[in-house]
Amino acid sequence: MALVGGMTNVIGHHVPQVTAVKDFRDAIPKKGLETPEGRAIQAVLDERINPSVAGHGGHISLIDVTEDTAFIRLEGGCQGCGMADVTLKQGIEVEIKGAVPSIAAVLDVTDHAGGDNPYYSPGKGGPAPY
Repeated sequence: MALVGGMTNVIGHHVPQVTAVKDFRDAIPKKGLETPEGRAIQAVLDERINPSVAGHGGHISLIDVTEDTAFIRLEGGCQGCGMADVTLKQGIEVEIKGAVPSIAAVLDVTDHAGGDNPYYSPGKGGPAPY
């Protein structure tokens, strides 16, 4: 993540003994993942969405579910991809809301600027994906 790299540089400048900063946010237990909605969303990701995005080197992770909102992170070829918004709004969100009607919003918490190998690079040009 770009933020973690920046933090490592700033802290390392002032405290030379610090050589790395680690992001442990994913290690914090998320109660929403163990709810019926969380399990249903994870099943949608595992069975319908991730097999499709895997063809582009991507993966979608469920980060948390709170009330009527699912928080996801796009990884691999999806992180920083120029088509990420389309994939989210026309694919992922539609599938999740269709399978779990109590979900009103699907929010992307991805650090897209930190993507190393996006499938479609933003602003790269070339032929349209469709």
